[in-house]
Amino acid sequence: MMNKSDYFQKLANSLNTESINSFNKAVIYTRVSTKEQADNNASLQTQKKYCQAFAKKKGLMVVADFGGTFESAKSDERKEFQKMLTYVKRNKEIDAIIVYSYDRFSRTGPNGAYISQQLMKSGVKTLSATQEVDPSSPSGSFQQNLYYIFSQFDNELRKDKSVTGMKERLRQGYWLYKPVIGYSNSKKGMTCDKHEFFINNNGKLIKRAFMWKLQNMRNFEISNRLESAGLKINPKRLNRIFQNPFYCGKIINKLIPGEVIDAKHPKLISEKNWIKVQDIIENNYRGQTKNTYFEEIPLKVFMKCHNTNDPLTGYIVKKKGIWYYKSRSKGTKLNINAKKLNTLFSEYLKQFELKKGLDKPFKQLVEHAFNQYHSNQQFDQSNLESRKSKLETQIDKIEERYAIGEISADLYQKYTQKYSDELADIDRKITNGLKGSSNLENITNEAIKISQNLSSTWLNMSYEQKSELQQFVFPKGTTFEKEKQRVRTPEVNLLFELTKRTTGIYENKKSGILTHNEMDSALVGNEGLEPPTSSV
Repeated sequence: MMNKSDYFQKLANSLNTESINSFNKAVIYTRVSTKEQADNNASLQTQKKYCQAFAKKKGLMVVADFGGTFESAKSDERKEFQKMLTYVKRNKEIDAIIVYSYDRFSRTGPNGAYISQQLMKSGVKTLSATQEVDPSSPSGSFQQNLYYIFSQFDNELRKDKSVTGMKERLRQGYWLYKPVIGYSNSKKGMTCDKHEFFINNNGKLIKRAFMWKLQNMRNFEISNRLESAGLKINPKRLNRIFQNPFYCGKIINKLIPGEVIDAKHPKLISEKNWIKVQDIIENNYRGQTKNTYFEEIPLKVFMKCHNTNDPLTGYIVKKKGIWYYKSRSKGTKLNINAKKLNTLFSEYLKQFELKKGLDKPFKQLVEHAFNQYHSNQQFDQSNLESRKSKLETQIDKIEERYAIGEISADLYQKYTQKYSDELADIDRKITNGLKGSSNLENITNEAIKISQNLSSTWLNMSYEQKSELQQFVFPKGTTFEKEKQRVRTPEVNLLFELTKRTTGIYENKKSGILTHNEMDSALVGNEGLEPPTSSV
């Protein structure tokens, strides 16, 4: 029988058992900061070698390896790091996490220390193969925390040094980042002072876009022209391009707020013309913000006075809440209720609607028109390419003469706009020629879908959608003839002209496909027809 003192001693002895695990099992975590270091692999191999030697020295059995790749320790949301923590939490037999040094574990300072402390509460020590401390003791825990703090401090010093260097390079005119659309770098992978930016083919198209904007052309029209030339840019993105000072050879960056730097890369557009584009964008924005009822006057500017060719503007009689269109020219006396003109335009659209059941003959007529275009025009790709090359050379010469002061800004703008328009037309023809008939069916189906309910579709669209559809159907706009109260147009998109003619042929034709003579008759008056293209 145990005496009283033995019972007390047994209870006291039981308290000597530490709560920390004693399975002598560990995991190893290695990492490097960059992909280049990971590809080289020397550092990772060295880390693992030291960690394995440390485990053997401490009598720990390594049961798993983690990391082995590049992960920045500036954040503790690393994929392999989190994978390792999850493994340790789920496997209660793990006694330790071994790292080469504490900065391999974390460089987040207090947060890294906190993670180690939480692991310690679960019985898992964080051990460094090259910085031996006992994290279970107060002094060891304090020393471990210092390592984390110093790692974070080192990070901040590196960052400060790096940012200072970046600022200095920017002030010297070097662009530190990936070149913007329109530019390429012939010296990729080298330091920024060795970079050689040049204007690529897309840049030449963006240059034309700037010229078109100088003519106050709308973004969706510029976008359509660029797409025809082979460069697809959303109209909403165009303003970000137009407002980027990089294109006129300036650097403005958040690292050097308030500073404007002359850049080393070549200019795509002159500073003077870039500023003019900003004025146009600003004026357009102000004009839009003044009109809070855009939906009431979707034909503004698009519709012109038939007699004077003057664009119509809009205004509201506030007392009555009624909108009107009017001509800008004094003395024309063109003034009409906006709802009335919108209705007249909607009715005008109806004649270009394709009646139900006429899909097949319409497709037949479109294909016939397409084939006739190519046989009549004798599309010569090489001649167009040659002409394009000559025009680009002329533009380069004009820019050079302007740069050295041989010609005035007015002449420079006049001829660059002229040549740019001609280039856009050539690009469109080249693109259409390359597309061939392979895209014809998609284009035709698109036209059928749009044209079947053209009038009601337009009425139910937003202001921007109406503007795009108007421009697509009537590329050169429309006019209003006051005397006869009717809407007219100088040009209709061929697809919609053919929907009208298909319907006209079938007014007196009950069934069957179109004959060759009927198709030829439908195309009479279209000697200058263009192949169908998709613009929306």
